[in-house]
Amino acid sequence: MQLKCPDCEQVIEYAERQPSKCSACGHPLRSVVDDATLDYLPTPDAQATLVGGEVGGESLATAERIGDYRLLRPLGQGGMGLVWEAEQEATGRRVALKLLSPRLSPTPENIDRFLREGKLAASLSHPRSTFVFGAGQQNGQPYIAMELMPGRTLKDVLEEGGPLPVARAVDYMLDAIDGLEAAHALGVIHRDVKPSNCFLDGDGRVKVGDFGLSKSLVSDVSLTRTGGFLGTPQFAAPEQVRGGVVDQRTDVYAVGATLFCLLTGRAPFEGDAVAVIAQIVTDPAPSLRSLRPDVRQALDRVVARSLEKNPDRRFQDLSHLRRALAGFATGGISIADIGRRFAAYMVDSLVVATATAIPAVGIAVTTSIRAATSGSSDPQSYYSPTLNACMQLITIVMQVAYFAVTEAFWGRGFGKWVMGLRVVGPDGDVPGFARSVARSFFLPGAIALAALAPVLTLLRSQDTVTVPPPGLDWGQSLQHFLPVLFALLCTTSMRARNGYRGWHEFASGTRVERVRTTIRTKQGRIPVVLPIVSAEEERRYGPFMVVGDLGHCGDSTVMVGRDEALGRAVWIYRGPHAASDARRRLVRPTRPYWLQGGEQGDDRWDTFEAVTGAPLTEIARDPDRMEWQESRHWLLDLCEECIAALADGTLPEVLSLSQIWITRSGRLKLLDTPVKPPGAATLNEPTYTGPPAERAVAFFRAAILFCTRRQIVPRHVLAFADELAPSALAGDKTLAWAAAHLREAVMKPAALGWDDRLGILAVSMGSEFSFYLTFAFVVPLVLIVALGLPITKVALLAPLTLLMPAVVAFASRGGPAFWLTSIDVLRSDGQRASRWRCAWRNLLAWAPIILIYGVLGTLLGKVAISPARGNGAITVSQAPTDMAPTDMGNSWLFTGGMLACGFLGVLFFAGAVYAVARPQRGLQDLLSGTLLSPR
Repeated sequence: MQLKCPDCEQVIEYAERQPSKCSACGHPLRSVVDDATLDYLPTPDAQATLVGGEVGGESLATAERIGDYRLLRPLGQGGMGLVWEAEQEATGRRVALKLLSPRLSPTPENIDRFLREGKLAASLSHPRSTFVFGAGQQNGQPYIAMELMPGRTLKDVLEEGGPLPVARAVDYMLDAIDGLEAAHALGVIHRDVKPSNCFLDGDGRVKVGDFGLSKSLVSDVSLTRTGGFLGTPQFAAPEQVRGGVVDQRTDVYAVGATLFCLLTGRAPFEGDAVAVIAQIVTDPAPSLRSLRPDVRQALDRVVARSLEKNPDRRFQDLSHLRRALAGFATGGISIADIGRRFAAYMVDSLVVATATAIPAVGIAVTTSIRAATSGSSDPQSYYSPTLNACMQLITIVMQVAYFAVTEAFWGRGFGKWVMGLRVVGPDGDVPGFARSVARSFFLPGAIALAALAPVLTLLRSQDTVTVPPPGLDWGQSLQHFLPVLFALLCTTSMRARNGYRGWHEFASGTRVERVRTTIRTKQGRIPVVLPIVSAEEERRYGPFMVVGDLGHCGDSTVMVGRDEALGRAVWIYRGPHAASDARRRLVRPTRPYWLQGGEQGDDRWDTFEAVTGAPLTEIARDPDRMEWQESRHWLLDLCEECIAALADGTLPEVLSLSQIWITRSGRLKLLDTPVKPPGAATLNEPTYTGPPAERAVAFFRAAILFCTRRQIVPRHVLAFADELAPSALAGDKTLAWAAAHLREAVMKPAALGWDDRLGILAVSMGSEFSFYLTFAFVVPLVLIVALGLPITKVALLAPLTLLMPAVVAFASRGGPAFWLTSIDVLRSDGQRASRWRCAWRNLLAWAPIILIYGVLGTLLGKVAISPARGNGAITVSQAPTDMAPTDMGNSWLFTGGMLACGFLGVLFFAGAVYAVARPQRGLQDLLSGTLLSPR
């Protein structure tokens, strides 16, 4: 490798480590980079300092202003630019002014690359990315005016306090992912994510900045030198340092490297630039736990996957990385409630039962068809005790092994994965094989062992199967209830104060946690209000060219223009009044940013960023565009904006719902005045005036009622809207109280997902289904024992069990599963459903499965059962010929009944699948006019 001495220009060759001094003149050789960017073409004076450059022949040390900005103090420098804190003289707004580095020649290539950052960054308007106000040139010196961040960078945080706590570091990176995803949605790849480019705002949240090396995947503009490298080596992906193709996965690598740095205090690879690049290309990234052992293995795996050298083995986009990191963030872990845990257990049990039932059903159907075609009257043709006992043993072994293995290696099986749960040990990581085996020995292992005695009884008796009549031999019958009793015993220790830990969890040193997933708003469903293209001659206001007319707001005209320097759309307000100084200085993502203003003739004009979206009142016309999952975020943004506007005096004098706009990316913007499209009728809607506090509360309450009356919302939201009564409008703390409630509402489920519906189904099968079957068999038992009625007649009473779902739903207003999982049954208009409607809904839901057992009960009544009770048991052996299926008619009747049960089973299964696919409204909900919502 070669290095050129900046003093004597001697070319120095070296093999591995870069020499510290020149061998010819002894001049110190500067390390190529330390968290700096290798993206510039050096000038002859490569050692120019921050204050040693010139602007139009004037030293930056003595320069007072550039363009409309007065330089105040230097903030820092990178490979391509240096940044000053500056003040816009017209408004007093403080900005971060980025200038082309004096180390760079002001060539067209360097200027184009520099201004390209402004164009790409200006296309973003997101709370988690820095905003660009403008760009320009003065005497050949280009500049970009950016949002001045009041806080520090993550690099500063690391230097001051060292490695960060895990939750705090993950919180920062989730913010960064928000900003990067917004850039990716526009086809922009950052390519230089690192701690020094992650800025902290006044609330301590991260904003991603410095898009100097960004690449547009849409325009595919390439300003990279042939064979050159753009980026910071320590945080660059292998394909980036090789000069290969970059995409979203390149930023995934950089995010993983940045998180690695936040947790360990160092980048994954260290050394001079050349050594770092060589390591990135050839060496695997070090393990996170090797430098910080207290980090959980699960997080170590996430970071390691992000740092994979092969992009195909990384997370394929930032959304997947977000989901993997969500469980390690603040608030990402919560107590797993009993209902969700029960649902997960039932889903896991269903997985095991399905795996064993498929071959069992195949054998049973084959045996039944063979017996029917042969005309055999031998009961053993229909029932094999040995086969049945073996299948039960296999089920026991598979169930215990399933829980032990899945929880030992992954912390959860399919059921817990679906329900967002995981089993962890004392250190918060996967419990390991020993703890998982101990846990499974108690539950479900002991449950399986409790059911083992009847299985062994069946295996001991091969010729004659003795089945103890329930209710007559209580000792034998108790064996069937031992599994349930043991499961209930394990749950007796569950309390909210101990995290709902059962005895089996105390014994194994484990616990179950719930992982909260980050809720994302849906993109691309918001309409866009387009301007009316102007037929007039070209109009300009300052550097902005008018594209068309958007509408009117009071006595001002709103036009859509184009910022040619940055290639973005703007809104131009022309009228007799100018924006106030406080409004011009306002920098908040919930209000359109003011860009520039001036006078033209008798009119004043002010330019704001364009809001690409539509008013909330327009969006509400299509019910499919408004869902509580999204609108609750809008309302929280509006509430916080009202609080901030009251504090800084920027609350509009007149407020109406038409001023609430939603951008294409799902963000809220509050306009200063409503915009009326050209030719539209006068806006006929309530306006809110008066003292600022009362005006803000009345306006916010109107927005709450507007949203909640046009969509299905949980009951706690309706209660919140009712509490925000007009009598509370004068309260000083009303908005703060409302914001606290909305922050809590944002963390709660907004609507049922497919996992929630699957959990409800599992809980129902584990609770209601067992109760209905018990009722179906206990009633015939009493009639047989007490009244001596024939089984063939008693079996016909099985359809009466259809009334039980209706009775249970009427009493509990939905069913036990809804009570356990905190679900409400609502009418189509969002109000709570009546008890009668709930009863009808539950009857429709359970009719197919109960009819299956009704048909099975009738068929079992046709099987020969001898009433011999000499030994206190009913013996299936030689039965009276008038009851045995000795003819082909009865055989085909049995087969036909089995086919009918199969049809009903398919119907029930199809309804279950539809309910999981459409969680809010299953088939039974469509027929009964109901829907489901979280409580």
